[in-house]
This record gives sequence, C-alpha cells and structure tokens, in this order.
Amino acid sequence: MLSKYKVSLFYFITTVTLFFTTVTLQAHPSWGIVVDNSGCIYFVDVLHDDGTLWKIDPTDRSVQAILRGFHAHEIFIDEENNIYAGVAIWRTGEIEGEGHNYIFKYNTSSGQLDTLLFTDDWDEFHGQTFAASNNYRDYYFTINQKIFDKNLNRPTKSLIDHKFERVNSLAVDKSDNLWITNSRLKNGTLYRWNQREGLVEVAHRLLSPQPENPIFEEPQVQIFYGINFDQDGNPLIADNVDRQLKKVSMDGTYQAVYESEKFWHPAGVAFGNGHYYIMEAGYDRRNIGPRIIVTDLDFKEVDRYVIDFIKEIIE
Repeated sequence: MLSKYKVSLFYFITTVTLFFTTVTLQAHPSWGIVVDNSGCIYFVDVLHDDGTLWKIDPTDRSVQAILRGFHAHEIFIDEENNIYAGVAIWRTGEIEGEGHNYIFKYNTSSGQLDTLLFTDDWDEFHGQTFAASNNYRDYYFTINQKIFDKNLNRPTKSLIDHKFERVNSLAVDKSDNLWITNSRLKNGTLYRWNQREGLVEVAHRLLSPQPENPIFEEPQVQIFYGINFDQDGNPLIADNVDRQLKKVSMDGTYQAVYESEKFWHPAGVAFGNGHYYIMEAGYDRRNIGPRIIVTDLDFKEVDRYVIDFIKEIIE
C-alpha cells in the first residue's frame, strides 16, 4: 500500500516515487531547528503529514512525532525549553494560500500547546517567515516585501520603512538586533536592524552568481534559508545555491564553514551543548530528508541522524 505525503519544495507540483512512498512536492522545506537544555533536538518539517514537529532524543537515538498537521517553517526556544512556532495553514476560496496563521507556544515538559495568536488577516500576522524578540512578546514577520511587528498586546505596525526585493529569513540575536536576508539584491544581502541604527547592510554577494552544483538551476528559486548564530554571536546563513552554511563577521566579511553533500543543502542550524546541529533538505530520489548533521565547534561532522519517517526510526 502506498503512503501519500504532501511535501513542500518550492511552489511547483510534481510527483516522485521514493521506494514505496509517493510524495507530492508543493512548496519549500522548513528550516526551524532548536536544541533544549538536555540536548534533545526539535525540528519542524513540512515534508510529512502536512507538517510535523519532531523530537530526537540523542540518549537512545529515538525520534518521535510530537505534533502532526503542524505546518511550521521556523521555531524558536526559550531558556525554559518552551518552543514558539509560527504556523501557516493552507486555505482555499476567494484567496488561496497559507492563510490560517497562528503563533503557538509548546511546553516541552508538559506537552501543553497554547495558542498565543490566531488570525486570518495576513496583514495582522503571517506565520511562514517570522522571528521572535527575546522576551517573546514581539513577532516580526514579512509579507508584500515589507517587515512588520506584531506585539501580542498591540496592533500590528510597520517596522521598517523599506521595500525588500525578497526576504527569505529573519532572526533576532541576543542583543535584539533583527537580521534579514534578501536573496534578490546584490547576489544575496544580509541586513541588521535595530531602533538606534536603523537598517544596515552588513554583507552582500553572499550567493555565487554561477554556482557549481545548485539544488535548482532556475535563479528564481535560488534562495537563503535559516539564520542562526554561532557561539560568538556571528550570523550563520544557510542557502540552496552554494549548498553552504556561511558565517558572517560583523565587518561584513564571510566564509563558508560547512558545505552539504551533492543533492543536499543546509536549511537550518542550531547551537547547543558545544555542537552545531545542521538540518539538511534532500533533493535526491533516495531521500528527501530532512536529516540532521551534528558537528563540533569547527563544523566537522561527529554524528548524523538519518530518519525513516514512515517507520519513525533513526537508520
């Protein structure tokens, strides 16, 4: 019997057969991955069961589906191991798209899931690409090439008076700077924004104009994925163009610290317990992922988690 999974990999419809599983490709993969204080790995995945929050326990190398039908691209975790997710669920009708938008808080200890916000108004909040402030009261999101601030106790407001070519990802560092990637300006641009400085262009030409083995040849789908930070607070940016994780220094210089194998690209990265956890998406017929690569502080692989999502085991 064939199992059918809706898979998000860039807005076009195609069907591939992977062993005994038929997979429908429809949008683009998630990049949200976090590590809790005990070393358990949580990541979101829109490739299976219309979206799933997964947990990997490294002590026994087990994997568990925590929440299904959970269509999230990004997640964050606080010091008390609560996970915050923006969820955008597809709606049909007069206007089609990821229209039912939520902000959820998941308590990893009790398993309680709280709805912090629900809206069908895309101008109030859109859950696909977002970032949370350090106090988890403000949620920054992008729609119509602009960036907005949704405070849970106040109406949504425009955050930055600037129209971006294409915002791919957002992240907030420990100093409450908002970091923004734009894949359509100067071969890939990274911005930093705060109230004092405003919008600052930190680095550009982060994507190769003629990459050797990009996931896609079409420029319109060559983009950045997640942003996170290394142990020193430098931004780490994932892309599907060079298939690299790039570290950007505060002076705007950058270097590739990790490169995925062919047919794979880094989607998101987390830091915890002295290791980096890189979530990769796969475009090989044998495996679409996601899979998790664990590295040391020099980004050398020390472990990997390749998951059988049908049997829910780590191979």
